[in-house]
Amino acid sequence: MNATDDLRRLLPPLITDEQVRDLPLHEGRQALLGELLRAEPATRRVPTAWRTPRRTALVGLAAASTVALIGLGPLFLGDGGPGEPSDRSSSWAGAGPGVYADGDWVVAADPAWDLTYVRDAGDERELTYDAPGGVEVTIHQRPAVAHDSYLEDRADASAPTDLSLLGSPAERFDYSADDHTVIAEPVGAFFLEVRVSGVDAAGLSAVLDVLQPVAAGELAAYLPDDVVLAADQPAALDAVFATVALPPGLDRGTAVSRAAADLEGATVASTYSLGSAVVDTLVCGWVADVAAGGGRAQAVTALSDAAAAPFAQAMDLEGDYTYILDEAAVALGRGDTPAQLAERTGLECP
Repeated sequence: MNATDDLRRLLPPLITDEQVRDLPLHEGRQALLGELLRAEPATRRVPTAWRTPRRTALVGLAAASTVALIGLGPLFLGDGGPGEPSDRSSSWAGAGPGVYADGDWVVAADPAWDLTYVRDAGDERELTYDAPGGVEVTIHQRPAVAHDSYLEDRADASAPTDLSLLGSPAERFDYSADDHTVIAEPVGAFFLEVRVSGVDAAGLSAVLDVLQPVAAGELAAYLPDDVVLAADQPAALDAVFATVALPPGLDRGTAVSRAAADLEGATVASTYSLGSAVVDTLVCGWVADVAAGGGRAQAVTALSDAAAAPFAQAMDLEGDYTYILDEAAVALGRGDTPAQLAERTGLECP
């Protein structure tokens, strides 16, 4: 036996995962909230950590005007410039393109492509895929009126090369040897721009062959399970609100309407985004109830229970937006004002 063995004998035994799960943490958490309810409101509170609400969802919910889209284009796509050639070859097996028509979405026909982001802001759509071989593909459908402005901007990267994209004349611009963008002529309300990173010019056509136009009614078949279309969002929100306590005077129908408004008209939304809208609606509802003379203890209990609800636990696997439920419970227990809660969480209730 050496000195290390002697030291180990003096240390307490390691706690197992099973023992951690058996710890009465929930009771302790409830007791802490009870103490907060009985405590005098703090006159000055200095938080140890300030966090901005984070929605790590597939869907970005903010709509942008055409002018803003034109201005932000260079920020999203970079300034271009020379780069080193990629050693990835053009070993793609395309599915064969269709012809893009007004109103269509454009998706990847290959199930090996992983959809990581989808957004519909009304006047712009965007889907981003991680494709095999480390290739990233972003499909933009931008306002037709902005077409010439985008062409002018992309011409700063390189001279254009003529090609065809889903049946429409298009031009390719090269930011580097393995980073390209392709802009097609407008069709109806949109024009297509496809950004492809990770293949050389020879392999680009095979990547574009995987793209496929689909009618809006067929889009659901090409989306992950955690993306909810507009027609299904009210039912999904209602199902979540059925699992939590709502403040007096806020019925489920009104809660669904408020949460849907929080989505700002998104025609596609991830379950995480739906959950974030539920969090906003719950917190603002209980804050308003307390401000109107409602029971502070009831609000704290409801928000604490919501943080442990199945929808919140599922959200916690993707991001940390549900922390607002805990922050609101603590704030209401202390007697903080809505303005103080907004300062701490970034959530401003109407």
